[in-house]
Amino acid sequence: MELVEENKMLGKENRKLANELSKIKIFCNNNIFLLMSKYTGFLPQAPKALNLMSARKVSEEAEDEKRSLGNTMC
Repeated sequence: MELVEENKMLGKENRKLANELSKIKIFCNNNIFLLMSKYTGFLPQAPKALNLMSARKVSEEAEDEKRSLGNTMC
């Protein structure tokens, strides 16, 4: 009887761990996709929860980039 109960318990724990692993894989794949998208210059519409930079900071960086590109064009 003990082996049957232990087997059930291990099966339950295995399913729980497999579920957690699946969630972690999805999380990692999403982060890798976002990083690669940013690196290649193609950034799809990201959920607001992942937008870590403020709009002001992004505009400042865009202006800085425009200025530096303008200086190199001369």
